[in-house]
Amino acid sequence: MTPPSSQKKLHVLPAHLFDGAIKIHVIGCGGTGSVVVPGLVKIHRTMLTLGHPKGLDVTVWDGDAVSESNTVRQNFFESDIGANKADIMVTRLNVAHSAINLDWTARNTRFTADRLSRMGDAADFYIGCVDTKASRREILAAIQRRHGYSLQSSYWLDCGNKEDFGQVVCGEWRGSGALNRTQPRLPLVTELLPEIIAGEEEDDAPSCSAVQSIIRQGVITNQMCASWALAWLSEALRHGQIGWNGVFFNLAQGRVTSIPVDPEKWAAMGYTPQPDSCQPLK
Repeated sequence: MTPPSSQKKLHVLPAHLFDGAIKIHVIGCGGTGSVVVPGLVKIHRTMLTLGHPKGLDVTVWDGDAVSESNTVRQNFFESDIGANKADIMVTRLNVAHSAINLDWTARNTRFTADRLSRMGDAADFYIGCVDTKASRREILAAIQRRHGYSLQSSYWLDCGNKEDFGQVVCGEWRGSGALNRTQPRLPLVTELLPEIIAGEEEDDAPSCSAVQSIIRQGVITNQMCASWALAWLSEALRHGQIGWNGVFFNLAQGRVTSIPVDPEKWAAMGYTPQPDSCQPLK
């Protein structure tokens, strides 16, 4: 018999995710988000093929327009220049997949907690494809506000990267009324990596040209980040459970390190378990 200490720990997703449409908000449709969103269509179609009743119901948020430099490192074309990123991406996918009646939603504005309250439904998954502390603080505030007293869990799948390295971390939010308390809560990215929202913003001005964009960041870095986010979501939804809640990757060193679902491993990263309603916004 395998000793209990060496048995793989698994996080089991709540049953309601397999009874109806899985609501997802993608926040940011730039370098990473513009790769994540088409990938979600593949997951959606796969789930429908495997018998899920509704698949994914996705809303994409982004207030920026496509620029010339975006056509190199982001998933856009020259004909998209000037169009809003969320609008053009969602419209393209809805048209391309009209045979399966894809009808996803674009919000051509910056995501904030206030706008989510006014314009969007609460989601099962919030996929953050943003690169600023302020944007992550807004995601955390939105989840706290919309799910503070929820009976069900919601998840924040955070994607972050720099020049040639990055991380993907999926954390779980349980409102004060959540019923599924039989397993440890997946820590949020802000609990494992508190520096991701603390302190001042780094000087990270947007690139004005395609050359500057490539010099600042590798062409494949965002795609790698998006691929790991899609891999986590696909594995979790396909099997209803998963044994890891994040990865760190470094393209320059050819290295990937996973974060296993293991409270001891989380503690080694400096995580201190919080109540199920999570930590207050700082």
